[in-house]
Amino acid sequence: MLRIEKATKRFGGLMAVSHVSMEIGHARITGLIGPNGSGKSTLFHLITGFYRLDEGRIFFEDKRISGLRPHRISRRGLIRTFQQTRILPFMTVRDNLLAAVPDQAGERVSSIFFTPGRIRRE
Repeated sequence: MLRIEKATKRFGGLMAVSHVSMEIGHARITGLIGPNGSGKSTLFHLITGFYRLDEGRIFFEDKRISGLRPHRISRRGLIRTFQQTRILPFMTVRDNLLAAVPDQAGERVSSIFFTPGRIRRE
């Protein structure tokens, strides 16, 4: 499902992520642990396109996603949340949820009647 090959990210002279490789399959819960400053958040930023790789490649469902912009990666189904989650108080609960994952099949009420299988799959 997710494959990372020799992911590397530098910030000037600081090596934040150095040649990280891993593979995570379907139907798994996987944790990434380490001390502060060990590169965990940087790796998530690389996977989700918020940072560009200096070296390496990242694949999601056997398609290369490294180099794609964050909105393109999220449209493929790879979505992240941030540690400091905040709602937008000027929006309704429904609108807050829709903003989190745009273009879901269930956004339109008509989808419930015409494409219920697609909604279940998503």
